[in-house]
Amino acid sequence: MAYTPGNPGSRLNENFENDLLAIADTKLVLGNWYAECTMNGRSLPDFAAILGMCTSNYGHTRAIYQYLAAHGHNYEYLERGRGPDEIRSSNLLDEAPTGWEDFIVSTWLAELSTWMLASGFLKHEDRAVAGIAKKIGEETYFHLKYSQGWFQIIGEGKKQTTLFQKAFAHRFPLALQWFGPLFEVVRFKDAELAH
Repeated sequence: MAYTPGNPGSRLNENFENDLLAIADTKLVLGNWYAECTMNGRSLPDFAAILGMCTSNYGHTRAIYQYLAAHGHNYEYLERGRGPDEIRSSNLLDEAPTGWEDFIVSTWLAELSTWMLASGFLKHEDRAVAGIAKKIGEETYFHLKYSQGWFQIIGEGKKQTTLFQKAFAHRFPLALQWFGPLFEVVRFKDAELAH
């Protein structure tokens, strides 16, 4: 059966399905990062914010998995049955953060990357997909604000700034790889600047 917007049970386009899994799986791994790093927060408000970001990322993951389950996938398999090689998350999150600055850089890049991909579905013909994308955007806005607040604090210390810059130099190319080969991104940017 061919995919029909809003018609559960219809088969999804493979590229569309891969994009949804990339978003959901990255959100799953990011939620796990938040859960694991909660106690590394610098204050009680950090603990609350990190736990909130953890649960909203898990919620985004589950919403996408439920959507995929309505289109022929096994929900339990998506959530708990796949091995590491089957998870389509950003490799940005494959290695644990080395410190607080790396945690802030990595989570900011992961939130921004998933939002960049999800925002492409805001006007999707299937209202369920558009609704999930809208919800991701609404909640990601606050996650990015949290990171931006930490950017200001980190920027006040010389050592913290150096650690932040080192983490960014390592993590940013990994974030770009999620969107395709790095040379393609650079070549596109060069072509864009030429016009």
